Amino acid sequence: MEVKMRKYLLILLGLLTLGLAGCFPTGGGLRAVIRTDPNPPRGPWPLTLTFSGIHSTGEIEQYLWSFGDGTTAAGAEVEHTYSSPGEYTAYLTVVAPGGSSHQASVKVEVRSQTPVAAFEVWRTGKGATIRFDASDSYDPDGQIAWYHWTFGDGLMEVTENPVVEHTYPGDGVYTVTLVVEDDYGDFSVPAKQDVVISGSCSGCG
Repeated sequence: MEVKMRKYLLILLGLLTLGLAGCFPTGGGLRAVIRTDPNPPRGPWPLTLTFSGIHSTGEIEQYLWSFGDGTTAAGAEVEHTYSSPGEYTAYLTVVAPGGSSHQASVKVEVRSQTPVAAFEVWRTGKGATIRFDASDSYDPDGQIAWYHWTFGDGLMEVTENPVVEHTYPGDGVYTVTLVVEDDYGDFSVPAKQDVVISGSCSGCG
């Protein structure tokens, strides 16, 4: 009975030791903590962030940063600018005088700038057929990939070409909506115009 009890106590002591070891970071309480400004760390590019490690704990000799885009820095508080859209993981490694270290990470989301939709309305001389020209649409940091048209009569069309023609079923006022999508998959704010179809198309646009 005494042997079994001793074996049980040894197992219990081992489990407690493992549990305590998992509760504390290595290096005598050394722990890396990242704070960012702005927080959460996301926004359109170019995105400038301030990374702070001053809330890290333990005796710290070095603050080493890796921003996930191939660049690094050192210091308790640093500033970094992301120059391309994408998702990045930034790392902070704090190093104690004896060489022990602890690392933390944070996800950074850098979005592309939003494209801008604009279009003109032209008569074609074909009755109720109207030409829409979205050549004035643009993307500040890329290219327009798709033009999403809603013609106001229940029909829609997605095109790669900025110019499209549409024939209306009859007289009336139709609200045309254009949303452009850029090569990063971002969408513009809708641009809208009313188109008037009357008789031989006089008064269109």
